Amino acid sequence: MSRAFKITPRPWLTCVASRAARLPGSDSAVNNLRCKSVIEAYMADVMTREQRSRCMSRIRGKDTKPEIALRRRLWSLGFRYRLHPNLPGRPDIAVSALRFAIFVDGCFWHGCPAHGVRPKSNRDFWKRKLEANRRRDRNTTRTLRSLGWKVFRFWEHEVENNIDHVLSRLLKERSRVLDGQLPNSARQRSKHRTMSRAGGD
Repeated sequence: MSRAFKITPRPWLTCVASRAARLPGSDSAVNNLRCKSVIEAYMADVMTREQRSRCMSRIRGKDTKPEIALRRRLWSLGFRYRLHPNLPGRPDIAVSALRFAIFVDGCFWHGCPAHGVRPKSNRDFWKRKLEANRRRDRNTTRTLRSLGWKVFRFWEHEVENNIDHVLSRLLKERSRVLDGQLPNSARQRSKHRTMSRAGGD
């Protein structure tokens, strides 16, 4: 491992997958493992408490690159949404017409099972902090569902590495919701038109 990683603190190292593409190599799994090793080195007692606090404070809580990328693609596909609305948990994206609440969770802060890494310094604090974050996420999801919202949670690395899959899930659910909103007569007419076009071909 390059020594430069150990002496040049960079806050982006706290999110593994969302930065994996910056490292050499085309295999994402190898990149993820390499990133995890780098982060573990950082999370040891390399920085002072003040340096760690300053480093952590620079990590964005909203309007991250994955969020912005997802928002742009959703808008281009006809989704109209609000950002960080006054709902439980303040979803990153809320599509009110469909009752979709979308979260783009950071790998570090929300405890990604594939890429989440706990700091090695002040372990008890970080254990309590990250477990509380996950507990809050679960409670938020339950509350939103009880209010009639469909909750989607995507890891940052999912959006960055395979945004088409993320969009596919949302498009499929949009089609299901819109189809369910049609009255039976309208749904039958739509089905009939589709079958007529198919027969004409």
